[in-house]
Parts: sequence; structure tokens; C-alpha cells
Amino acid sequence: MTTLVAVMAALCAIEAVVSRARGHRALRLNDWLSGLLCGVLDHTVNAAAFVSFALLYASIVRAAPLRLPVNALTWVAMVLAHDLAYYAFHRASHRVALLWAAHEVHHQSDDYTLAVSLRQGTVATWVSWAFYAPLALVGFSVEQFVLVHLAHQAFQFVVHTRLVRTLGPLEWLLATPSHHRVHHGREPTQIDRNYGGFLIVWDRLFGTFEPERDEPRYGTPEGVQSWSPYWANLDPFRRVIERALRSRSPADALRALFGPPQSSSAVVIDREPYDRAPEPFMRPYVVAQSAALVLVAWALTAQAKAPDSVVTVALTLWVLLTLSAVGRMLDDRRGWRWFELVRLVASLLGAVVLVLVGAAPWIPAVGWIAGCLLSLYELTRRRPAIDAA
Repeated sequence: MTTLVAVMAALCAIEAVVSRARGHRALRLNDWLSGLLCGVLDHTVNAAAFVSFALLYASIVRAAPLRLPVNALTWVAMVLAHDLAYYAFHRASHRVALLWAAHEVHHQSDDYTLAVSLRQGTVATWVSWAFYAPLALVGFSVEQFVLVHLAHQAFQFVVHTRLVRTLGPLEWLLATPSHHRVHHGREPTQIDRNYGGFLIVWDRLFGTFEPERDEPRYGTPEGVQSWSPYWANLDPFRRVIERALRSRSPADALRALFGPPQSSSAVVIDREPYDRAPEPFMRPYVVAQSAALVLVAWALTAQAKAPDSVVTVALTLWVLLTLSAVGRMLDDRRGWRWFELVRLVASLLGAVVLVLVGAAPWIPAVGWIAGCLLSLYELTRRRPAIDAA
């Protein structure tokens, strides 16, 4: 899983370079980094989620009345069954308000890049397991589930691109980039279409297919109001809960929670994309802090099976704090410099304390402290900006 995440991050960077070379619409750094931040939050919070579910899946298989053999026929059946389960999960996530609040994060970007595939809702990861658990009851082995699920995740990653236009005859069978671009469109004819993960046949069978005619306008009808991964995950739930609390009856409140999500169709076409960004002279600093964030989060995921408790907790808290700091920088929020200054000082002092109590080796700690000092220097030497209100 860790290797897969590293490859995905590298491909995101390559896509940005290729898109620029081909003269495509410029990728927005703020939107691109926001997708990366959401991916880091998801992987940090859910570092052990997949392993935990695989163990649960294996226990269900052992208790299931039926256990299927592992052969060519059941491999094909597993691919079909997994994809159908994903279709059901995906369609429910668009048609049930609470599930949409968990899934909406993935659709918030007004751009369409590989980084969008990393922009996953932290809660949505757990919701999906309820749709995959029946595969264990049927008797598919845990090995088949794990391999098919990882292959499915990899395929879902590569369809989030504008670089691949069509795949010819495969468009009839697979959920290609062309089909998935429609799924991310916000026009009335594109919303709630093309749910397929690997195959598009389910959409053709169940009447949810829509071909790509023109380049879609991406994003949710309401649009985003912050690049913060915390806002991206929490604001959709806030809106659903507020709608339920404003309901005039218990029945209306239940519809607000479990009925179709409510969107304002009036802003589908006319709204402008959210485009707050740090001032140009601060962008290299934001990119550097984001890169450090990704590296630390990746290292945490890599050693999740055998963590050192004190250091792991400290680094996890650092990741969660840095996610907030980078989000504030991207939004150019008032007071972000003070927040960043406090974060850097706390990071430096934390490393010193961990070394003094013997919880962390001094060689990597020295490198960490040097990074904090360099960041403090860069933060203070760059020309101060007037924070946006």
C-alpha cells in the first residue's frame, strides 16, 4: 500500500509536467495541493483501516456457511462482484444525503487531475466496507478481495486525468477517463451519472450511463470555500445537519439525513471557482512545507505495522497540525503567519524534548531541527504580506 501511494504521488507530479508541456489549461497549485492534503488526512487517519477490514473480512469468511475455491472462475466472479459492490456504494453515496456528505470531498475540485483521486473523504473509507462485507459472506477469500481491491484502487486513480481522451472500443466495457470525467461534471445532465469503478456495464444496465460530449465543468454545484482538508470533510456534514435541524417535522428531518442530497441548481453553471491562493513569493515555501508533510505522512504509513508509540504519536500530531497550517496558507487566511510561526517553534521544541528524554535518536532529530530552523528563516526573510480579511 505504501509503495502504491508513493507511485501515485509521483504520477501526479508527472501529469502536471506533461499537461504543461501539452499546453493544457494550467493546473492550479492551490486546488492541486488541496487534493494532496485531503489524501494525506485520509491516509493518516485511516492508516490501519484497510488492514483492520481485511482481518474482519477473513473472520467473516471463516464463519460463512459457504467458502469458494480460489480458481480462474472465482477470480472473474470476484472482479465482477467487487465492482458491483462498488457501484452500489458509489450510487448510494450520491443519493443518500449523509453518505453524500462523506463522499462530496472527492467531487469538490473544479479541476480534474490525478490529484483529485487522492482527494478522498476520510469517513467514506469506512462507509465503503459495509458494501464489501457481503463478499465475505458469499465465500470469496480474503486474498482475492485484497488483490482485487488494490487493483481497483489503482485503476480508479488513473481515470482521473484529462490527458487520455478515449480508449476506442474499450469505452463500451470499461469506466474510462472519458466516462469518469462526466461523473465529475456539475451540469444537470452529468450529475449522478457513470458510477462504475472498473466496468461501465453496470451504468448501461441500470440506466445511469451518460457519454462525454464536451469537456465537463467540474466540481460540486455549490463549490468550495476553503482549501483546508478539515473544512472539506466537515462542512458537508454541517450543511446536512443544519438542514435536518431546520426541518418542520421528524419525517422531514429523516429525509434531510437519508433522502437525496440538496443542491442549488441555480449555481451549477454561473458560479466562479474558488481561487484563493498565497501570494506568489510565498508559494515556494508552501510547496516545500507540503512536500515535507507528504514525506512524513508516507513514512508514518510505511511503519504503521510496528510503530514506536511516542515518536509515532508526535509525528501524527505534527501531520494533523501541519495539514491545518498549509490549508491556512493556501487560503491566505488572516493570522496564518502567526499560526505557522507557532507550529515551527513547537516542532523544534518537540524534537529537542524527544531527544532529551531518549524517545528519539539524535541524528534524525538534528536533521528535523535543521529543517525547522531553515523554515523559520524562510518564513521571516520573505517580504511580509498583508493578510486577507
